[in-house]
Amino acid sequence: MKHSIWLLVAGLALTIFSCKKDDGGTIPPPTTEDFTFPANSTKFSATLYTSTTSIANNGTFDIRFVLYNITSAFGAAAEITFSNDKVQITESVVGPAFGPAEAIISLRGPVPGAPNTYSFGVTYKAGSNLSLTGSGVIVKLKCKATAAGTANFTITPAKLEIKKSDGTPISNFGTILIENASVVIN
Repeated sequence: MKHSIWLLVAGLALTIFSCKKDDGGTIPPPTTEDFTFPANSTKFSATLYTSTTSIANNGTFDIRFVLYNITSAFGAAAEITFSNDKVQITESVVGPAFGPAEAIISLRGPVPGAPNTYSFGVTYKAGSNLSLTGSGVIVKLKCKATAAGTANFTITPAKLEIKKSDGTPISNFGTILIENASVVIN
């Protein structure tokens, strides 16, 4: 009996000491979306910004929809046309300008019947008494290059809406500058 217990203890000790310590693996840090954009101190604009103007085919890049110098905006909606024969939108991420914690988001993606058109809207929750004043990224589109050529991204002026909480356009809406973007795919 003593011999069996001794063998059991020796076997258990050998098993324990021969195992490597399990630290549970490493947990990667949470990813932080990059919502940077260039400064623009004087223009009231809706701008499509990309950090690259040239990319290899099958490469990935981002297009950021940035509103500059906005005053008391309760919501924004836009329609962006893009070269869907050269680019695929793989994901959209709401920027920090309207939330996402306090915002109601409608990222519709490609418009039915118009696969080269991406539509979205964001607004604060009714009764929140929140508004956007300043500049910020409204939405980021993650894109993949699928064919060589120039991929154009264009804001449709008639589909751009920036409104106050009562539904009226913000005061300087009539003078908004629209700036589009393009990326050359090699």
